[in-house]
Amino acid sequence: MKKIIFGILGFCAYMGLCLRELDLTKKVIFGDVHIPAGWQLVLAFVIGIGQLLVLSKILEPYVSSGENQQTDKPQEESKVSNSEQQDNIVNKEKQPEKVITVEGILTNVDAMEGIQFEHYCGDLLKANGFSNIKYTEVTGDQGVDITAEKDNIKYAIQCKRYSSDVGNQAVQEVFAGKTMYGCDIGIIMTNGHFTSGAKALAKATHVALWDREILSNMIKEVLQNNNL
Repeated sequence: MKKIIFGILGFCAYMGLCLRELDLTKKVIFGDVHIPAGWQLVLAFVIGIGQLLVLSKILEPYVSSGENQQTDKPQEESKVSNSEQQDNIVNKEKQPEKVITVEGILTNVDAMEGIQFEHYCGDLLKANGFSNIKYTEVTGDQGVDITAEKDNIKYAIQCKRYSSDVGNQAVQEVFAGKTMYGCDIGIIMTNGHFTSGAKALAKATHVALWDREILSNMIKEVLQNNNL
């Protein structure tokens, strides 16, 4: 509404200037000749329209150039955005794919908690062909964390996620535990290694010791077959 009011007032002011201009022109050309008020308004309106037409012609090049600049901006922006998209695609292509390595997996294994390591060993056994994998109770497990089967042989497995070498106590526990769970072979799986005492006792009791190297080979086998 304000724009309309200001527009009317501006038009009236402009018509006033046109009337003033008409009055001066009349005195210069015709002297004191009387022109009726109605004709004065018509002549003033014609003069005003004529001036606006002349002004629009004068300003036309500047207005059109401004519009061209505005229409060019979206094209330039689209060019920039397309260029950025191409750069992003190139950068993605340049980024190397993350390669899963045995060493990287073992590093993660070293940081696992005890229960987490037990479940990882269960998944690893399953990926290497073991079946009927069961986890024993957390307390009172008699030294056996997992029972599993392969080729009709039942295994009692103890999992030791240690930062030091595993001693002969673990061998004693799994040897006794395999009998309680009715298993044929006892195994100790660890992310580390075994003491000489543990190796000697395991040899005498026929307990299998799976150290970091065997764990590494099992992981490598899984990665090659994409089973885990």
